[in-house]
Amino acid sequence: MSDHGWKLVVEFDSLEKQQQDPVSEYFVLGDAAEFYRFALQQWGVEAEDAEDDIKWDGDTVTVFADVLDYLHDIVGWVMSQTIPKKLTLERIEEGR
Repeated sequence: MSDHGWKLVVEFDSLEKQQQDPVSEYFVLGDAAEFYRFALQQWGVEAEDAEDDIKWDGDTVTVFADVLDYLHDIVGWVMSQTIPKKLTLERIEEGR
């Protein structure tokens, strides 16, 4: 069994900034909200059941996974459906 996991942090522009960009095709609720919704769907959970694995804080969404491959579709969605301000992937040692 692995003694580490993975932490993906995606930061987006604020909804206000997204709305000001004339070329941006922003989501009505903003990229962070839509990414959070997509991550919940990928994990197959409701928001109240995901608080240990998926966190949404303003313009930032953090996703934890035990296996790196679990993040493949999520990162692909972010890169094809949004323009993230910052995307970081970090290996974390035991615990979070």
